[in-house]
Amino acid sequence: MSATKKVKRDEMLMSERRKLAAKMVELMDWIGGRLVRPYDYEVNGPTDYEYEVCTPLGILRACFTTADVHFHCRFDDVDRANTVMNPDKCLGGIMNPFSGKYNTYAFGRFTAQEAMERVFVPHLQFIWRRCGQTAPWIKTLEAA
Repeated sequence: MSATKKVKRDEMLMSERRKLAAKMVELMDWIGGRLVRPYDYEVNGPTDYEYEVCTPLGILRACFTTADVHFHCRFDDVDRANTVMNPDKCLGGIMNPFSGKYNTYAFGRFTAQEAMERVFVPHLQFIWRRCGQTAPWIKTLEAA
């Protein structure tokens, strides 16, 4: 019996998940993220990554994995992040006002490139836009 997990018709293929993780590592390095730690669970198994990214609202801890299609983020300075990301401190808003979580998920049968362009890069850009700024890395990224 094969150990390969079958994906549903509306899920990203495992090969694309691995490509997406590689693209995320490249993006984190490109924007100046600092690798805190990679977690390698098993040979050819999932690898989780944790980065620290400097934003206009302080440090954003960004985590992603080859096992799934999500991007878990949390601001270290929740009060500072709330001033821009969630000034009314609404639950169910774009950021949890108490924990500082700012997550996104890419559902559907995206390719890695589509997930980057439609979900993950805009998710990061949004932080700078909320601060009235342009992400300093976006022009270089678009030109690449």
